[in-house]
Amino acid sequence: MRLTPALVVALLAGGLALTHASVAKADAVLSPPSDCAPGAEGRTDHNGPYCAPSTCTAEKGCTHGACREQALCVGTETLKSASGWSFGKEITHVVAYGPCGAGGACAKGRCETALRCVPAAKGGRCGAAPVEPASGGPIVAAAAVGLALAARSLRRRPPVSASPRR
Repeated sequence: MRLTPALVVALLAGGLALTHASVAKADAVLSPPSDCAPGAEGRTDHNGPYCAPSTCTAEKGCTHGACREQALCVGTETLKSASGWSFGKEITHVVAYGPCGAGGACAKGRCETALRCVPAAKGGRCGAAPVEPASGGPIVAAAAVGLALAARSLRRRPPVSASPRR
């Protein structure tokens, strides 16, 4: 097999795509939780998924469900950021740990009653916006170009004839 310039480019593009594919996925964040208590919405960032208390007004604010008074155990968590641009800096999440117990009891956080988005009578979650995973678009494009060049290089070769040896 003879190395042509097109084949060299194709091999380099393929190698680049393979070595950088994991880097593109490393920036992805997990999906927000789908099991948050009524009145909380799933959120996510580079520190992971969590449930945040929702707030609304009687007139607007809920894309799904209804705006009603709901008690939740709420607290704040201070974390070191795991995001690239703010890595190591302190960030604060307001977290909804679950519904308040009898008499406003909470195992974690404190009971706060507010107008919140709660599911409609027939179910459904409110406010959890899906997070798109990181895309490897440029890497996939480089790999496709490399493969196309390799295929083109192989098609240009003259067929090998099976001539008898003398």
